[in-house]
Amino acid sequence: FGAYRRQYGEEDSLTLKVMNSLAVAEKGRGNRAEAEALYREGLTISRRLLGEEHPTALNFMNNLAGALRPDGSQDEKEQLYRDVLRIKTRVLGEEHPDTLLGMCNLAAVLGNAGRYGESEPLQRRAINIENRVLGADHWITLLTKTGLFIHLEKQDRHVDAAEVYAELVDTYRQLLDTREEATPKVKKDFARLLCRWSRKLLDESGAPSHDLGEIMELAREATRLNPGLEDGHSILGVALYRDEQWQAAVEAFETAHRLDPDDAEFIRTYRMYLAMALWQVGEQEQAKTEFAQAAAVSIFREPNNQRVRLLREEAEQLMGLTKRDRDALIDKYFTEWIPPTTTEFDLRAKCNQARGAYDLAIADFTEVINRNPKNAYAWRLRGICHAELQHDDKAVADLSQSIRLQAKNVWALTVRASVYRRTGQLEQALKDLTRSMELEPDVPRRYLARARVLRELGQHQRALEDCRTAIDIDPDHDSRSFRRADAYALIADILAQDLKRYEEACQEYDKAIELDPDNTELLERRDTARRATGQST
Repeated sequence: FGAYRRQYGEEDSLTLKVMNSLAVAEKGRGNRAEAEALYREGLTISRRLLGEEHPTALNFMNNLAGALRPDGSQDEKEQLYRDVLRIKTRVLGEEHPDTLLGMCNLAAVLGNAGRYGESEPLQRRAINIENRVLGADHWITLLTKTGLFIHLEKQDRHVDAAEVYAELVDTYRQLLDTREEATPKVKKDFARLLCRWSRKLLDESGAPSHDLGEIMELAREATRLNPGLEDGHSILGVALYRDEQWQAAVEAFETAHRLDPDDAEFIRTYRMYLAMALWQVGEQEQAKTEFAQAAAVSIFREPNNQRVRLLREEAEQLMGLTKRDRDALIDKYFTEWIPPTTTEFDLRAKCNQARGAYDLAIADFTEVINRNPKNAYAWRLRGICHAELQHDDKAVADLSQSIRLQAKNVWALTVRASVYRRTGQLEQALKDLTRSMELEPDVPRRYLARARVLRELGQHQRALEDCRTAIDIDPDHDSRSFRRADAYALIADILAQDLKRYEEACQEYDKAIELDPDNTELLERRDTARRATGQST
């Protein structure tokens, strides 16, 4: 890419093509921030030179949407896909394959956000056109139908999901039967569909809700179609374990882990099954090691996941572990065990962070960063750990690096703002909070955080406005991260302590106390304000 840029310039079509290929490679290596930066640069250049309707610009726009992290860029991702669909519909027509793929992508984003009322009509309209224009066995048709099946399943619409699943299975089997040699993509996609359905046949506790033979048959078919699919071997392992085929279950789980040591679902769920299977075949020490890793994840990363908790309790009962035994094994995991993969280092670091062991978490995040210095997420989390320990300079350095790697890093901006405020760098704190609110404009807690900074800067009117905006975003509800009582209390404090407007302050204290009646400090501050007005307390 550097050679093309130097020889032909960044605006040459070949340079843009290589830029896109490099971004694809970076995304494939897990470097989302690097890929996002390249896609943004390519989109800016291609729009300026070629116009937004040019295929190159559309390609960069579509790929940028795909590169954005699903947990932090929902609005931008949705808007990019809407823009792509709008332009392709106008230029190519609604029945063009590229337009239909655009419908599929937008529906996926909407469905992933839980907006099924918007995603399903789009998917069904696309499927009707695809069946007529492309055929039921076209890969875009299969992709759209699979997305619809997944969204129906997530809504527990089991009858509708089963209907779409049956259509997909019929189409895939026809493809396998009628073509001399099905493409690897067809086999892999069918294998994933079978895995998803066989996983559905296991109930929340891991016990079979359907015949074990059916589950094993589906999982084995998936592994035949795609021997490298970790999920197929893991699901087969669960079914074999429930069928009391302990050794076969161990072999299936070990195959799955060997195929993808970094698979988060294995680390989170299937490792507990492996621990129980190892215990059943007499490998008790190894079973305890596997159990400790899985238990740490279930306790510190997913404490509210009932399925994972029930599975852990089943393992504890099988192994005869008391709470003290379990905690001792987990402590050993945290302090002695050396994870073999980056994902497991990352997971243990997050567990340590969740349990407040920040020094241990910092050590593990450092290992993750050493293995991949472009991991903006790890820089951010290590910065948060430093902030918790009040290592302010180190926190700012890590959070700043995270922001350099991922410019739209809202959490890093927010935490860095809190460090700046604590260290008296109020203008910097204000700048970071304002930027985070530009990226996510309707988050009440950030308005409240900025109001506190503005108050300390003496900008009382702006602080009051931010408090009221925080309340107005959702005036009838609190959330885990924002309490309306805190906003009313801050308004009252500014009015009473800074502006000496005691009567107004008393009214705001009343609102805060109505929401938080047991807060003695609020009661005392209201009484002080009342005395200042000459009222009886």
